[in-house]
Amino acid sequence: MARITKLLQDMRASYWFVPGLMMVVAFLLAIGIEALDRHFSNLYTPMLRDWMTTQSDAVRSLLSVIAQSVITVTGVLFSMTVVAVSFASSNFGPRLIGNFMRDRGTQISLGVLISTFVFALATLRSVQDFGADGLTFVPLLSLVLALVMTFASVIVMIYFIHHVPEMINLENLCHKLGSKLQSQLIELCQANGSAPLGDEIESDWMKETEGQDPKPMFLKTAGYVQAVDFNQITKTAAEKDLNIEVLAVPGQFVHPQRPALKVYSGEPLSESTEAQLRACFATGAGKTDTQNVMFVAQQLVEIIARALSPSVNDPYTACTCLNWLHASLQELAVSETVAIARCPSHHVKIPPVTFHQLLHITHVDSRQYILGDIMVKRHAEMLLQELARQLPPGPRFDAVKHELDTLQQDHQ
Repeated sequence: MARITKLLQDMRASYWFVPGLMMVVAFLLAIGIEALDRHFSNLYTPMLRDWMTTQSDAVRSLLSVIAQSVITVTGVLFSMTVVAVSFASSNFGPRLIGNFMRDRGTQISLGVLISTFVFALATLRSVQDFGADGLTFVPLLSLVLALVMTFASVIVMIYFIHHVPEMINLENLCHKLGSKLQSQLIELCQANGSAPLGDEIESDWMKETEGQDPKPMFLKTAGYVQAVDFNQITKTAAEKDLNIEVLAVPGQFVHPQRPALKVYSGEPLSESTEAQLRACFATGAGKTDTQNVMFVAQQLVEIIARALSPSVNDPYTACTCLNWLHASLQELAVSETVAIARCPSHHVKIPPVTFHQLLHITHVDSRQYILGDIMVKRHAEMLLQELARQLPPGPRFDAVKHELDTLQQDHQ
């Protein structure tokens, strides 16, 4: 399941899957419409003959113009896409490229243009001066559909030219990342609820694993964990009467010498059980935001770092990113959830997502950049003070107060 999740994730973040799928559909549609033209043309030919040319040479010329024009425009739009991705990589950071690759507007725009080209080309081959019955065959319905797709391509081209500047606009990018961070945290809270406090987790876990020796389990590949099938791990633990501690969660780097799991069992693990547990992990070349909500926060921090670099010096963008990060922090601050469990189970121990993790990414990771700009520093202090006012006395309030004091002391 983890590998299927990774495969779907890779396809979604590609420029070939959606356009390729639409191209295949266009080719099959061309074959189907041609069959209708050949067998049922007598039903609609009188309606189309009055306003559609039936000269085979004219139809060939029209379809050739459509195919040539659309593929030329497609090449130009592909060039614009590559330039936009290159610009995003150099200005926003290479880890944000996936957000542009997953953009559905770009994928569908390219798919519509390629589909129109394939449909026109497939229809062109069916135009005959003398068919099997000795008569000229002109696929009128296919020609009408080719013209409709051409007008749709013109509309898509106008949309795409408008969409590219919006896609690389920093305000829109921050809004997209911030909204994604909020929605993923809310989904986690609603799906899994709150986990017990750390001491209670350790107490329950010690009772479950008492008298059992931990066996580390290693993956056979190196890379970043991109997907983990927590449900399958829980199911395996229940079926085999195991207690499993997950060490490698999505976003962490693993290699054959770094354990991904600790398995507590009174008996040695079989090879099939180990293989079943290894299959719950999928690794790749980099981090993704699938099952890794904190990676979205790290992307916003990366924008802060680049915005406050001497070569850019854009404090307003940094303040915007802090606003979105604190929107998620305040979402957790008003929630009674202490720690968001990824998959709560008595047999499986998984590191939860906590308020303190998000606070650490937001302020500890970005502090060295914020201290260099007085405007951003004051804005960060204001946000921390506002956050502290919403928190009751306790560990979360103490953590926010500590970050505020540290920021003020470091500046002095």
